[in-house]
Amino acid sequence: MRTRSRSRLRRGVGAAAGAVLAIAIVVAAALYVYSSSLRLASMSPEPVLRVLDEHLSQRVSIGPSAFGYYVLNSGSSPISVEYLVLRDPRGSITLVRTGRGSDSACVAEETVIPPGGLSTVRCGGGLALVAIVTSGGGVFVRDPRLTAPYLVQRAVPQRPLLTPEVASALEQYVERISEVRVSSSLGLVKALDDRGASVSIEANASLVVVLRSPSSPNLWSVLIAGYGAYGVRSNSRVETGSGSPLNLSRAGALRFRIKIENLSVDGGTFRVGGSDVSSPGVFPCVVNRGRQCWVSLSGTAGRVAVYVNGTSSSASVDPYPYYVTGDLDGNGYPEFLFITQDFGVGDRTRVNDREATRAGTAIVADSTVEPLRIVFTDAPINNTRYAVAVVSMRIMFWDSSLDDVSDNDNRIVVRVGVYDAEGSGYVYSVSLSYYELCRYRTVSPMTFSYVIKDFILYIPSPEEVGSKIFFVAIDVTDPYGVEGTRNDTEVILGIEYIALVLGARI
Repeated sequence: MRTRSRSRLRRGVGAAAGAVLAIAIVVAAALYVYSSSLRLASMSPEPVLRVLDEHLSQRVSIGPSAFGYYVLNSGSSPISVEYLVLRDPRGSITLVRTGRGSDSACVAEETVIPPGGLSTVRCGGGLALVAIVTSGGGVFVRDPRLTAPYLVQRAVPQRPLLTPEVASALEQYVERISEVRVSSSLGLVKALDDRGASVSIEANASLVVVLRSPSSPNLWSVLIAGYGAYGVRSNSRVETGSGSPLNLSRAGALRFRIKIENLSVDGGTFRVGGSDVSSPGVFPCVVNRGRQCWVSLSGTAGRVAVYVNGTSSSASVDPYPYYVTGDLDGNGYPEFLFITQDFGVGDRTRVNDREATRAGTAIVADSTVEPLRIVFTDAPINNTRYAVAVVSMRIMFWDSSLDDVSDNDNRIVVRVGVYDAEGSGYVYSVSLSYYELCRYRTVSPMTFSYVIKDFILYIPSPEEVGSKIFFVAIDVTDPYGVEGTRNDTEVILGIEYIALVLGARI
């Protein structure tokens, strides 16, 4: 009996020991696996963290645009669009791989979108973009509340003001243009004004400005300044189809200005300094070469106007021979160029625009009697709806003073503002002065750079001035006549791409 009990006890102890041993083995194995996994994670966490970081940094906005749908990567890492989720007109949902060919159901402008980048998706057959799937498996759904006004674009939408139509009919936008005058120490008189006629010119020129016409890129806008008497080539002349030749060497021996609109030289000639003119440009003959260029021109023109030196030593004239419009840099946007420069350069010890001719010494110091004011009446601003206007301008500037600030006082050259046509005055304006603008050019040789300026303009509220319609207006001036040998610089001011953004009144 006692022997049987001992036998059972031995078996029980053995079973318990086996169980303990088995548990120990299991626990040891579990600890090994656990410790191994900890060691692996602690040794190389970068791949896991990198994938997690990329996932968390991906942010995508999807919405409708004028061309289909936009996909904006507003996150901090690139995304690759692998699939598009589409809804057909029947409401069925389909998944298609992103296509870039014309035969695809939907064409993506870009499939790899960098941070801040934008891609456009164009779909045919009434398909609507619902979501995108990235190559990393991310799914981004278009919020149905997003509509076109909320589209985040590459640039702020702007309304161009200086359009080709405005540039072609600028006189209609210059306030009281018949009263605007340019005063000169050597006055100009109009000698010829012909429209829709053939034109032939052989002349000495100090400065030639050639632009593509704002009405057609196949036509030219031209401004030529010079004086008629020059060496053996003193027979400068202008001839149009409706009159006798005008002898510039006699009538414009001291100075002349020729302005041509909508010039066609198809089958004719257009040469400056012996070279054919095939592209727009500024030809600063006297400034860069120290002598005039010979201009040969023949063709047909919409208008030809010639101004020559008069009998009076000082007089004022209308602004027409001092400005020209057209595309100067070939980017499709017309420029407005205001030009009082005629001959050469100067400094604080001598008059800037001065030239010795066979007929005598010509001292030409032109200045505006009052600003040439362009009012953009095609873009009315209702002050009950808008509180602020942002006007952007791309401008270029050159002047003839070698001594800059020591030769000329700091005076306003350009003014931009919110204009009250009824009261004929600005209700708010900002300006650019000579000291600011002369930083953007080299006098000799003549070089200039385009710069972009943004002007933030306050629009008075109805509580201040009543309910009114305002306009954007720009004043252009040459504030320098001649004061001894100072304050006598002449200018070339170009304004391109005037555009407007309005901020709503809340």
